[in-house]
Amino acid sequence: MVKIFVFHSLIDDLLHNISLYDLREILNSEDINKCETFINKKSRLQFLAGRLLLCRGLDKLYRSSLIKNVNFSESGKPYIEGINFNISHSGSLIALIITESSMRVGIDVEKVLDDLDYKEIIDSLESNILNESTNSDDFIYRWTIIESIIKASDRSLDEVDEVKRYNESMYGFDSQLFKVESVKLDSYWISYAIETTDLNNYTVIKEVIKK
Repeated sequence: MVKIFVFHSLIDDLLHNISLYDLREILNSEDINKCETFINKKSRLQFLAGRLLLCRGLDKLYRSSLIKNVNFSESGKPYIEGINFNISHSGSLIALIITESSMRVGIDVEKVLDDLDYKEIIDSLESNILNESTNSDDFIYRWTIIESIIKASDRSLDEVDEVKRYNESMYGFDSQLFKVESVKLDSYWISYAIETTDLNNYTVIKEVIKK
């Protein structure tokens, strides 16, 4: 049975009591250089929280030694050979999906903004799924579904119109089938997508990380 782990945490909780020594234990030289390029403090903290969360995920797979093996695809997506994972953050929340299987996985977190002009965004895109949005909360819910699928495929958001919905949890994209689950946490939506042809061959283990 394939195990897929899904974590979410407040960024401040992940960074609580983390020392410079701790960070150097999990960051490789490329990570350190990348971290130093962030002008915005918030972006730097989000990046560090992502690495800390990834470290937690690798621990669950008993592969913590791989934390310094993070590379980047041509599109800029981080990857580790033999591990499929995806990280997303919005506002104060961050989430990770990770598995040691060959199944592609993606996750998206978005904060609901009441003043979001979602209709203007819909008008700029060609997506039947987004077109059915009834308000900003519903739009963000649908957006996280689409983005989690596209992130799993390492493709562009320009292709949102190619995501097809078959039912409430099954979607098609890039000639593959994805199962999507979503959850509302306060003012945030989290959706994660799992590429699958065998719905009985995996189990999802969810965990909230706190201080």
